[in-house]
Amino acid sequence: MPCNTRKVGNWTISRIDEVALALPTTVLFPDWDDAILSPETRTCMQAGLAANGSDLAVPVHSWLIRNDALTILVDTGVGNGRTRAFDGFNNLNTDYLPRLSAAGVDPGDVDFVLCTHIHTDHVGWNTTWDGNQWIPTFPNARYVWGQVEGAVARRPFFHEGPAAGLYEDSILPIITAGQAEEIAPGAYDPIDGLTFHSTPGHSPGHMSISIKTDTDMLMFGGDVLHNQAQVFHPGWNSVFCEDPETARRSRLWALEFCADTNALFFGTHLGGSAVGRIKRVNDRFTWTHE
Repeated sequence: MPCNTRKVGNWTISRIDEVALALPTTVLFPDWDDAILSPETRTCMQAGLAANGSDLAVPVHSWLIRNDALTILVDTGVGNGRTRAFDGFNNLNTDYLPRLSAAGVDPGDVDFVLCTHIHTDHVGWNTTWDGNQWIPTFPNARYVWGQVEGAVARRPFFHEGPAAGLYEDSILPIITAGQAEEIAPGAYDPIDGLTFHSTPGHSPGHMSISIKTDTDMLMFGGDVLHNQAQVFHPGWNSVFCEDPETARRSRLWALEFCADTNALFFGTHLGGSAVGRIKRVNDRFTWTHE
């Protein structure tokens, strides 16, 4: 089994890497304060540092989740050939699909694409360019995202600035193909044990996804966390969080949920394995890499 694949209960989970960025601590987290970092936090962060040893690694990847009956992809990265305002995501040409194939999955095998939110680094591989137009990358999949996210993505302001082009190349083709499903938070009946949880703040309709397996609870948190340091400092928002106070409340809820259920947390932008357990110790939380 590849090092980026693990078996949890009746599910096999693989990380499908796309790109990795590096950002200075105070750029990613405006409230960052080196002076208050505990030795435990510094040790935990080592796996998530960039190659220069000081910046934070900010990877972008998908989670491929499989059991005997279903193949699910959680978030789909940036995608190739997109015109994007952010240089790190502009006109990419990565081997994301070959990496998916190396994990044993072809696009036609995917049953569900679950999008935690509609940001450019979470929905890009929803589609591919066929030479004439953007078409669904996963022709047999149901693409699922939140009703609030879908409503926001249709508003004129969303089509300007950092999000320009995203709706047209990564969302509208899915809707046109009849493969989109917009949902409210709650249990998602087609997938046994799966629940969408409302965790807004990073984006207006951001949702996290839990799956209860036969042995463990899993939590795919999207962007409620960008780095393990936020487990120790839940008040620190990333620069990308749209509603700071709401984002803090959602992060605290997610940390409490994981601590209370002993959930295995899977992050989209966390360095290292991007997987860990969150524990409550008195009035704070801790992180253990897995």
